Amino acid sequence: MVDVLTTTDPVVEAAGDDPGGRRLSTARFVATKVGGGLVSLLMVVVLGFFLFRAMPGNPVRTLNADRQIDQASIDRMRREWSLDLPLWRQFIDYLRDLLEQGASLLAEPSTLRREKFQDLGMIVVRAFVAANLVEGLYPNGKELLIAPEIGATILV
Repeated sequence: MVDVLTTTDPVVEAAGDDPGGRRLSTARFVATKVGGGLVSLLMVVVLGFFLFRAMPGNPVRTLNADRQIDQASIDRMRREWSLDLPLWRQFIDYLRDLLEQGASLLAEPSTLRREKFQDLGMIVVRAFVAANLVEGLYPNGKELLIAPEIGATILV
């Protein structure tokens, strides 16, 4: 048996005598990351829907600003786009459409073409490079401990 109070081994300190302790902490870590990802996804979906609905203006009139249309055409477009329904019903339809589109992409892999995701890949690569460049500009905690005067120059 290892005396946890006197050892300097971080593995023994973290796990103790429980051999399943590391597996439990790994499962907790994975569950936390998956749960956080689901919460983030939910927030993106909810905020994406409601922020676009909160924007000022009328989408039917904006799309038809360059031509004259009668009120019957405007009403028909509002019905086609479900803009005449209550907001909660529009949100339910939005979620249903998202799930249907996701299911169709999984069911038909031929719809996932390389051309569709080349731009997305380039955006991800550029964001990764930019994030690493920005991270390199600012010192982290270890660098501030080695040279605390760096922090003072940044704050000035």
